[in-house]
Amino acid sequence: FEDEIFPVCAASYLDRNKICSIEDLLSADLIDLDYLHWNWLNWAIWFAEAGLEPMQARVALRTNSYVTQLDAARAGFGVALGWRNLVDDDLAQGTLVRPLPDAIQTGYGYFLLVRQDADDIARDLARHLQPTETPSPIGPASLAST
Repeated sequence: FEDEIFPVCAASYLDRNKICSIEDLLSADLIDLDYLHWNWLNWAIWFAEAGLEPMQARVALRTNSYVTQLDAARAGFGVALGWRNLVDDDLAQGTLVRPLPDAIQTGYGYFLLVRQDADDIARDLARHLQPTETPSPIGPASLAST
């Protein structure tokens, strides 16, 4: 699956803070991720990709852990960046909401390869990890083989 990254926050934060446009994010309490890995976006990169000036944004909290970033957003401390496939459950349960529909596609993705002779537990794991929007049977025809 591909990476799609968008703002997320607790509904309680959104109740207290008006976010109606992407420009409103510049004055929101942003929860940022230290830029340590080339394939993880932080707010500066996200804003630049969205065509906004990152230097105008206000970072309220910075962390080096994506899990901590999401925990702070769930607790209502501000707006974090959510990776679609990593926050789907939060969005479904309502622990996080999307204040805006804006998103960035990274061009990167995650791939799972299952050998043709893989045992049942490996295939069960592959079925579990497969994104729900692309339901197809797990087998040699649907997953690349090594």
